[in-house]
Formats: sequence, C-alpha cells, structure tokens
Amino acid sequence: MLQHTSSLDEIQSIKVNVPFDTEILPAKQKQLQIQIASQSIPQPTLVMSKQNKQLHIEIKPTTVHFLLRNKSKVRIIVPSSYHQSFILHTEGNLTISGVRIKQTWSIDRLAIQSTAGITKLDHLLLNQLMYKGTTGSLYGDQLKAHTSNFNILSGNLNLDQYTGKLDANIVSGKVQIELKELIKPTHIKVISGNIRLSLPPSSAFSLDAITEHGHISGKIPIRGLTTKQHWKGDYGQGKWPIRIENKSGNISIQ
Repeated sequence: MLQHTSSLDEIQSIKVNVPFDTEILPAKQKQLQIQIASQSIPQPTLVMSKQNKQLHIEIKPTTVHFLLRNKSKVRIIVPSSYHQSFILHTEGNLTISGVRIKQTWSIDRLAIQSTAGITKLDHLLLNQLMYKGTTGSLYGDQLKAHTSNFNILSGNLNLDQYTGKLDANIVSGKVQIELKELIKPTHIKVISGNIRLSLPPSSAFSLDAITEHGHISGKIPIRGLTTKQHWKGDYGQGKWPIRIENKSGNISIQ
C-alpha cells in the first residue's frame, strides 16, 4: 500500500481526479492522508499540486490498470476540521461518510462528476451539493443540504432521511426519496422511471405532480385536483412547493 500526506494550511478547495474506487473519510488528525492499494505493477502514479489555495490530487493509472481496475482502491482521510470545498471526478465507486467522527461532517461545497460507478453519501451537512452522473446510481443517507442538484443520465437516485432544497433531473432511472424534514422546495423530473416520495407527517406543502404515461398514487389527502395522472393542491398550510414531472413512469406520494 502506498501512503502520502499533505498539509491543508490555507487550502480552501480540494480537487480529486480518480479512475477507480475511492473512499473519503474525516478523521481527527492534522494532515490529509492518501492510501492507494493496487495490485498493478507498476503502481498508479499520484500527482499532487497546490495553486491558488487549491490542492489538486490526481491518480494516473498504469497500462495494466484496465485489467485490474476493480482491485485498485483509494482512501483519502481528511482532517475533520476541514469544511471548505471538494471537487471530485471519478470513474469508479465513491463513498463519502461522516459517520466515522460520530457526528455529521460539515462541508461548504461538494461537487461530484461521476462517469461510472455507485456513489454513496452519508451523515453530511452541506451548504451546496451538486452531482452529475453518466452511468451509475447515487445513494444518500442522513444528508442535509441548503441546496442540492442531481443530474443523472442512467441510474437511480435513492435518498433516505434527506433534508433541504432538492432539484433532481433523471433521464432513465428510479427515484426514491424519503424526506426527514420538508423545509425547502422540492423539484423532481424524470424522463423514464418510477418516482416514490415519502414525506414526514407534519409536512405543509403545495403539490403539482403530473405523469404523461403512468399513474399517481398515495394516501395523502390533497385539497385540490387528484386525477389518475395529475395531482395539484395543498396539504396542511401549503407552505413549500413540490413539483414532480414524469414523462413515462408512475408517481407514488406517501
């Protein structure tokens, strides 16, 4: 296993380019630590540079990497005192978890661009979350974000115990979202795939849900229009807007 460390003094942004499975975890330590486990010979090349208060981490694969990509793994351990920005470009599975420090890890800005693989996020408090995926799914648990934007071409979006503003655009895939609290607007748009939205009992919202090829179901007593393919009305005080659009697929509101 290869190990490298770097100071984060004056660093306001961490940019990572990784071609295989990556795990990013916080820890109560002073320096960032990178661990690379690979069976390829020669080993992958790590390039680190600092410029304009940004730390750039790039791991370059070897020729045999393409034969052993599932056996190469990267772990990046970040001081839990770092709360600024992450910009991530990945081709494999990605895990970012704050549970290791037994509290929610606070991050100002998290931007992820994934070309393939499963992304898992949990126990994070985010000011801004942006995710763009080509092929692969995103699973989130115990996330709270001031704003979030999810764009997926082919893959599923599954969020458990989510809180915050939500804007999701899925071309092909299933969406399953459970809101812990409804405190911001929610917008979900899917071209092909089913949508399931679970709301907390104390929610107050204004709903506009429509599907062109499918049906809408749910037990929440909406005051307003409730046809097979279009629900529009209020629940409670109707405070927060929820907009759901589906071209081809069912919508379930619980």
